[in-house]
Amino acid sequence: MVKISKKDENKFREDMLSHLNEYLSEIQDDEGNWTVKGFIDISKNIYNLSTDTKVISKVIEIMLFPKIKGADPLKLG
Repeated sequence: MVKISKKDENKFREDMLSHLNEYLSEIQDDEGNWTVKGFIDISKNIYNLSTDTKVISKVIEIMLFPKIKGADPLKLG
């Protein structure tokens, strides 16, 4: 197991939060509301998002991975 100093842990946390804040505008509006409200099936039934972490993580993955993948790795830290 690798030991991480408190200083490195804090630096990582600050960097991660900084990068996360860059992407918040992709998933929420200026008032903090999510831009995705649910799912629509082929019959045009609308399903609200649940609080299930698997659903939320999938929405974030779908919306942010293309942005992160296209990001300049030199700017990520």
